Amino acid sequence: MERGLLVSLVILVCSPSRGVSQPIIIQDPGSVTGIEEGEVTVPCSMTGVRPGPVRWYRDTGSGRQYLYSTAPPPNERNDPRVSLVHQYHPTDSSIRIVRLTVSDSGMYYCDKYGGIDVTLIASGSGSRLSVGEKFRPPVIEGPQRRVLAGNAVALTCRSNGPPGTKFTWKKNNRTVPGEQSNTSSLQTAKEDIRSTVTCETTDPRTQQTLSSEPYSLGASITVKPDVSIEANPESVKVNESVSLTCRARGFYPERVSVSWVQQGGAVEPAAERGENAENEDGTFSRNSVLNVTVTQELSGATVSCRVQIEGLAEPVHKEHTLVETDPKPDPEPPCSSNLFLVSVFLLVKLALLAAINAFLFVLLKLEQRRLKRVDAE
Repeated sequence: MERGLLVSLVILVCSPSRGVSQPIIIQDPGSVTGIEEGEVTVPCSMTGVRPGPVRWYRDTGSGRQYLYSTAPPPNERNDPRVSLVHQYHPTDSSIRIVRLTVSDSGMYYCDKYGGIDVTLIASGSGSRLSVGEKFRPPVIEGPQRRVLAGNAVALTCRSNGPPGTKFTWKKNNRTVPGEQSNTSSLQTAKEDIRSTVTCETTDPRTQQTLSSEPYSLGASITVKPDVSIEANPESVKVNESVSLTCRARGFYPERVSVSWVQQGGAVEPAAERGENAENEDGTFSRNSVLNVTVTQELSGATVSCRVQIEGLAEPVHKEHTLVETDPKPDPEPPCSSNLFLVSVFLLVKLALLAAINAFLFVLLKLEQRRLKRVDAE
């Protein structure tokens, strides 16, 4: 008798009450939207509440992913970013998801479980969550290759803003007129190696304005060097040395290659390359020295200094001709020297003859006086 009564009580407790209706889960059929790194509420309410946990899943089939439950099943853990909006609420089982990511987008299902064996007794139709990217500061991208100062440089402002986003370009904190697209063509000058450019975008959803990091125009500009060669001394004798200095002035960027080439294309590896010196305007200069012994074969040959920097299609070069003094001295004195010597000789001879004549004249006069005196006696 007692055993039969106990079995009846278990049946009454475990069996659904005839007066309790089957639960109905209500989910928003529309789309729920959120922003990356933000938070969002996915609604779920039910009627005909019965004991048992509520569980949330994302997507269905093989991609079904467990998210949250008031009583997690074995071997499952609740997502720490998910929580109930109202704890212990009898009919509202909406969840809040924080620190959203774009990958959180998908269909979210609210399910009701009951009974001792925790079986599924009701399932929602699902709510679609769409997570958009957070509006981030724009980024400026320059051209793939440098351009010579004086030409226009093309810049692009990359932004994840929605369609219709407007752009404002600024050069050295001054607005560039007429530029509202995400591309800009800016005319450059040598002085722009120290100029900066920024672009600003405004989120049409929040009206928040974000600015890019300053972009240095020097990263896209090449300034052509002025190249010259100085020789010390200007000319030498055979087998003497001459020091050639190649001066590259006012170039940019800093990285430069200086090489010497002798006539015939032979590269001269023994030159002193020198070090860069920064000028007041931000450009650079460098000296390279080459010592050459002028042999008979090199007399009249050319030596070229070549300067190459990024952004130049061809190197800038300067040539110098090696000059040898008196390469073939003439053993005969020049004609002008002979005439000079002859003139000097004739003048000396004439002076000597004049002196002899004067001396003879004086002797003749003295002799005539002596004879007159003798006759008088």
